[in-house]
Formats: sequence, structure tokens, C-alpha cells
Amino acid sequence: MTYVNLLDYFQDAVIIINADFNIEIWNKGAELIYGWTKEETLYKNFINVLRSEFLNTGFDDVFNIIKTKGKWEGIVKQNTKSNNPIFIYSLMQAIEDESSNRIKYLSINKELNKQEFNLDELTKTNRQIVELARHLQTVREEERTKIAREIHDELGQTLTTLKMDIYSLIEKPENSTDATINRLNRMISLIDDAIVSVRKITSELRIPLLDHLGLIAAIDWQIKEFQKRTNIKCTANLVKEIEIDNERATAIFRIFQELLTNISKHSKAKNVTIEIAIIENNITISVIDDGIGIQDSDLQKSSSFGIIGIKERVKMLGGEFILNSTPLKGTKSLVLIPLHN
Repeated sequence: MTYVNLLDYFQDAVIIINADFNIEIWNKGAELIYGWTKEETLYKNFINVLRSEFLNTGFDDVFNIIKTKGKWEGIVKQNTKSNNPIFIYSLMQAIEDESSNRIKYLSINKELNKQEFNLDELTKTNRQIVELARHLQTVREEERTKIAREIHDELGQTLTTLKMDIYSLIEKPENSTDATINRLNRMISLIDDAIVSVRKITSELRIPLLDHLGLIAAIDWQIKEFQKRTNIKCTANLVKEIEIDNERATAIFRIFQELLTNISKHSKAKNVTIEIAIIENNITISVIDDGIGIQDSDLQKSSSFGIIGIKERVKMLGGEFILNSTPLKGTKSLVLIPLHN
């Protein structure tokens, strides 16, 4: 009895595909679950036969995980021969040859019943989580705006008034010694530093340009500030100002900020190319750097908060985030977000 015959004793679907994703082994369990016979599926494309839809990720992402970690497991939606959708708990494992080259992939699939997996409930729950996260982001931005306004109006005005009072003392030298005047001048210098800090803090909390001149102007300002702060040369090609609601503009601006922050913290780049365009009612943001790139293992870390934050913000806006990085050859980030809900 060959190992192929032994696989027919498994109740679960056992499928082996080659490096081109063509099916080489299709056991009895697969016939029972999907409805196709072995003869109907052999050497046909695995993706085309089952029309798999991976929940919360894509086919390329799944196989990137298999390439880096050797395996992937999770829930996937597939289709039977009679075109009925079914939900599968799948374990996919790379098969290596003697030289550790991954030449085939093993997929062990178990069909989930309604008690094990309720798609409607899961979809509803996911939608509620996304709506809650969106609401929390809105509340957070409102709080940031309120705090920025209070810092500007209260602390900023107090410092300015204090500076004017000190100037009035300096202008009356008959009441002051040289030592006192020098001390007052030092106080003015400290107040000037404090005013600069207040402006910086308020601009980080809420960009005034975003409210007054719009998203593209705010992004243009952020690029110039980034270039000044990091000495990284930026080449930008920006679309003209666009019509977009405040909530969406704020979220897109925060995404762009995080992209630049990641570059300044991790990339060691010398040049960054930025392009923002409108394509079929989507705003597209392309950011390319010539830095050291990102390792796949780093992307999988739960501590990659910057990337995670970008993904979550993009997801809440119904968009897509594509990251392509090659070690020592830089990183390409592409964000696509609908202009309207």
C-alpha cells in the first residue's frame, strides 16, 4: 500500500500541490468534501478549482507566510463542485527536498459546520469592531483638537503676555541693574523656546493647515518638515487639492505621518519619493525609500505597531495597504483609499 492510498483513510481533505500550484494528490476526503473526483482535479490549478477566499488576508500574504515560516493555518472560504460555498479550517505546510528547497505544499482541510463557524455572526462582529475603532479614532481626534486649541489659547497667550511684561521692564533701565536686564533677557529667551515648543506640540496634536487649507497642503507641509528634521531628501509629486470630508482627511494624514515616521525610525534611507494621485475615485499614496528594507520576520512581529496602525486605519476607511520591501534595497508602500464612504 502506497502512502497515497493511506491518505484515503483520512476523513479530512488531503491535497498536495506542486510549486506551480497544480494539484498532484487529491484523497477520498477531498472528494467527499468538495464533490470532485481525483481524476477531475489532477494537475489542475489549486486556486482555480477551489476559488479560495482567505478571511482578512490575501492568497499572496498566506504563501508569503508559508515561505517564511514553513506553514500557515486558518479559516478559508472555498467552493464545491456544485458551486456551494463552504468554510474550511486549513493547515498548509511546505514540503522540502533534501536541499531544503520547497518543492510542494501540503494542505489538510477540515470542513466547519454552522456550530463551529457562523460567518454571519463573525461578519457582524467584525463590522461592529471596525465601527467602534472608527468611532474611537474620531473621538481621539476631537480630543486632540480640543487640547491643541486650549494649549494655544491659554498657554500661548499667557507666554506672549509674560514676554511683553518683561520687555516693558527692560525698557525702564532706571529701575534695573545690568545683571537684572541680562536675567530678563534670558527669561525672554526661555519664553521664546517655550512658545516654539507650544507651537510644535499643538501642530503635532492637530495640523492647522488640515483645517484651513486641506489635506494636500497639510501633506506638503509635513514633507517639508520631515525633510528639515531628518535631512532625508524628498521628491514629491502631489495632486491638486481634493474634496474630502474632515474625518477621512484626518485619517489619511495620520497614515501618511506614520509612513514617514517608519522611514525616519527604521529605514536609514537617504532619499524618499512620494506620489499622491486620484485614480478612479481613490486617493493613492505611494512612498518609496532607498533604505535597508524590512525583514519578513519583522513584519510578523506583534510589536510592529506602526505597520499595524497603518493597516487598521486603512481597513477602517475601506482601502488597501500594500507593502513591498527588499532587504538592503528599500521599501515601497502603496495606500489606496476611496474618497467617499
